[in-house]
Amino acid sequence: MQTSKKAVFVYALFTAVASPMALAQLNCGGPTLNTNQPPYSQLETVRNSFVTIEDEEAVRSGLITALVGAYRSIPGNGTFSLPPGSPVRVVYEDRSKECGIVISQTGSMSAVPVPGSRREAPGGGAGGGENTNMYIRQFQRNGVNGFYQVCYDYYSNGELTETQCSVQTW
Repeated sequence: MQTSKKAVFVYALFTAVASPMALAQLNCGGPTLNTNQPPYSQLETVRNSFVTIEDEEAVRSGLITALVGAYRSIPGNGTFSLPPGSPVRVVYEDRSKECGIVISQTGSMSAVPVPGSRREAPGGGAGGGENTNMYIRQFQRNGVNGFYQVCYDYYSNGELTETQCSVQTW
């Protein structure tokens, strides 16, 4: 969907409400890129470093970019899978997780973490029965830079308790 040179992508809420018995979850609305499983665990970037949600954003962006590249190389996915504006769920080696967003089809930094989406590994203090859905409401790119609106729906014991949205730039 292109309106002039600015592309606007609208993503619907990826519905996945956890049962009250589930551990705290994070639903990003895209594929899960788990660094503990092939093909991602076989990447040199993953094998030679131990990246977690505690690392600097630039380090996490580099890893997410490599994971997106690996996803695109899987037969059946293709180079143009995960276009700019696509969300992904990243699971790090320590099982901590966060959402990322693809900001470019190519480039040395083509994906970035979504602020506010970091979640500790299981056993890191997350309460039972909680769930978070992250979704991108709007994505707009102006040349190299752009913005997106990210929203979070927070659930407790299966009930929506709060929605927060913010605009992020890159």
